[in-house]
Amino acid sequence: MKKLITGIAALAIMTSAVPAFAKEAQQAPTTTVSTKISASNKAQASYVRMYVDWNDVPNAETYEVSVTNLTDSYVYERNRRATSDFTTGDLYVGKNFIISVVAYDKNSNTIASGNTGVFQAKENVTSTYIWIR
Repeated sequence: MKKLITGIAALAIMTSAVPAFAKEAQQAPTTTVSTKISASNKAQASYVRMYVDWNDVPNAETYEVSVTNLTDSYVYERNRRATSDFTTGDLYVGKNFIISVVAYDKNSNTIASGNTGVFQAKENVTSTYIWIR
């Protein structure tokens, strides 16, 4: 009997208590502010892709092309290919780059190389030729 009375008392206490999360929130009203950005305020980054080709080197099995961003000092992209042409990824207009090509024979020995020299990416320049020897 004592257990029954204790159980009923506990149930009465639990049902009469209001949990903290069940209380109605008393918050200040919020205000929404919208800001319009005009086209003149947007940063407009320009990019170009550069088509690069070079002379075929006798006995070359693969060519490694490296595009280096000299302005920010990092290799932007590098890959090996069997063909003598390549299109870069997006080059940021106004930054300085150099594109290098290395020719490898079937044993992965370097047999020729060349580069574009340093150039600044420009919207009106989208191709270049590299003479590798």
